[in-house]
Amino acid sequence: MRQSVYLTLVLTGSLVSLPAAARAEHQHGHKHDPSTVSQGTDKPVTVQPNQLVVDVNGVVCSICAYGLEKRLSKMAFLDDSQFKNGVQTDIYHHHVTLALAPGKPVDFKNIHDRITDGGYTPVAIFVRLSGPVAQQGDRYVLTSGSGQQFELRGQGVEQLAGQTADAQGRIEMADVKGLSPDQPVPVTIQQPGGAS
Repeated sequence: MRQSVYLTLVLTGSLVSLPAAARAEHQHGHKHDPSTVSQGTDKPVTVQPNQLVVDVNGVVCSICAYGLEKRLSKMAFLDDSQFKNGVQTDIYHHHVTLALAPGKPVDFKNIHDRITDGGYTPVAIFVRLSGPVAQQGDRYVLTSGSGQQFELRGQGVEQLAGQTADAQGRIEMADVKGLSPDQPVPVTIQQPGGAS
């Protein structure tokens, strides 16, 4: 029994230290059926307060999940009292949920980079936003409790101007890759609500 536990730990540790290209091909002792790999979803994902959900292509087994959770758990904006170090992976839906520490801005580019460096493809990030919405020129910007700003896109966002909104939205990975820290994060609102 002790030898099999040691062997499992050695193999798992080896997976984490493989180059990204090898991990992308999932060379950790078994093959994945291509039909089990996420192709992204256009459907809204239910996001709880102080959490976000990342749709990730390629996270389809427990070994994938372990390596990705370890890589993501080191981010400073996570609430490590939730889940296991602030990260929970659902290999059946290809989602990674991150528990967010209240009051800390989220580094979306860091999420993207850690996932891609691990050999996986982040598809989209689903967020739940709450805060006042202000019109800035032709844009509508929500400021969260951490002071982080989000440029709201989608049908009906203009109706949220001047109000406090609670809404769910989708952040496209193409928008995250080139994002600078002082730039509002573009979010397409999928479930507006709670305006007051």
